[in-house]
Amino acid sequence: RPTMFVTDSVSNLQRIETLIGVCWGLIVLKTFVVVWVVHHYAMPFSPMWVIAPTVTMAFVATSAYYWLRD
Repeated sequence: RPTMFVTDSVSNLQRIETLIGVCWGLIVLKTFVVVWVVHHYAMPFSPMWVIAPTVTMAFVATSAYYWLRD
């Protein structure tokens, strides 16, 4: 019976880590879209104003997850 809980725990970790990977992929996609939109429409600000906070908060959240998961 205890092995069932270990298997469920491993399955949950894999699911969460897959979700984290998908989210990072979406952040990369968002980065390219933001850079393209800002340059295509000649917006008067740097795309880094959008990209930097997104990547910073994602890094903090990912780091906190890996730091606290065990």
